[in-house]
Amino acid sequence: MTKFFSFFLISIAMISCASGKKAREFEIDYKILNASNKIEPDWLESVDNYKGDKDYHYFLSQSENRNRRLCVKSATARSTAVIASEISQEIANDYTEVTNLDEDSQEIKTFSETLTQSIRTKVSGVRVKEQYWEKRQKMKDEKLIGDPYYTCYSLVGIKEDTLQRAIRYAQEKAIAVANDSHKEELRQKFED
Repeated sequence: MTKFFSFFLISIAMISCASGKKAREFEIDYKILNASNKIEPDWLESVDNYKGDKDYHYFLSQSENRNRRLCVKSATARSTAVIASEISQEIANDYTEVTNLDEDSQEIKTFSETLTQSIRTKVSGVRVKEQYWEKRQKMKDEKLIGDPYYTCYSLVGIKEDTLQRAIRYAQEKAIAVANDSHKEELRQKFED
């Protein structure tokens, strides 16, 4: 009976070790004092790891604050800005390619900022799918320094058709501000 019981305990231990996700192991310049989950979620590494609804596109936003509630709210509020920024960046890259302007030029920077602001007004229906927070404190020479703070992450989803409408809107805005000599070429680039 004791052999069976020992075998049973060893089997349970091996299964529990092999089946679960392992804790993170790397050097960091802060100590995690608390977290909403004991193990960091997979979607923090890549939103592609999130197995959600097929007709949604996912984005990750992040924030830091000394107050956990404000940190979580800020991460969620930033999600619209993240979506608008990613759309704007893609459109600005195409615009830069067609106009042959340097991406660091003032015209491209102004174009990108204006486009991002316009897109933010068109992004709607963003839904929070997951949230994760950590309470951290900086470390130096293995001693805690400074005040604790929270780092918060919000995984948000937007319906694919809503995202496509925002992209089409951004493309039309880009065509509208482009020089007449580049409008048709830009339109063709967006259609490809």
